[in-house]
Amino acid sequence: MASKPKLKFDIEDMKKAVSAVNKKEKNVYQASKLYQVPRSSLQNIVDGKATLGNTKFGPKPALGDHEPLFVHWIEAMSQRRFPITTRNLLVLVGKNAKEMGVDQLFNGNPGKKWFKLFMKRNPSIAKRTVEKVTKSGSLVTKSHILNCFNNVQDFLIENNLMDILENPSRIFNTDESGFMLCPKGEKYLVSGEKRMFMKFVKTMINSITVLVNISADGVLVPTMLVFSGKRMPKGNTK
Repeated sequence: MASKPKLKFDIEDMKKAVSAVNKKEKNVYQASKLYQVPRSSLQNIVDGKATLGNTKFGPKPALGDHEPLFVHWIEAMSQRRFPITTRNLLVLVGKNAKEMGVDQLFNGNPGKKWFKLFMKRNPSIAKRTVEKVTKSGSLVTKSHILNCFNNVQDFLIENNLMDILENPSRIFNTDESGFMLCPKGEKYLVSGEKRMFMKFVKTMINSITVLVNISADGVLVPTMLVFSGKRMPKGNTK
């Protein structure tokens, strides 16, 4: 595999050469020799055809200055817990390509190569598997949980029942978890932060709810499974 092209000059040396030419202390030829920078590159920068910040090689992105808008859209959607898929992005770009004047670069929607380069140019975007939760479940916060414990403690104090907390066999922790029968492993485009992302869903379709209850001294209460509201065979309910 061919190595990536590298700059043939030092950025600081080029800045000094440009400054010398702009101040008319040296001409382009003299400055290129003095600071050991390519004369053609120096000439292009002085003429405004190139900039010192433009150190990337190859053609410009097809979307040009519009690409950051799609990056911002992806980040905004993930922050609002409505992450989008790769297909969502490709379809949207395809629909808006004509308005941007770049529809001739795509045959319909952009392909895999464009998407691969898009992700490479924008490392702030990553493909992640998100956790699907209902809106009601997402409303539970740390402050709500702490408030619940405070209410329980206040109740025990008011009714002189604080001795319960000294007996681990009377302290139970209950956890309810939903397991989807047909989970979808599709990945979504989200901002590249290393944290769990959630996606709102209307309901946890085709799932089983498991209620686990265990005491502080390690005694496990028989686990309860909650299926969808259907009539169970008589033999399974005994």
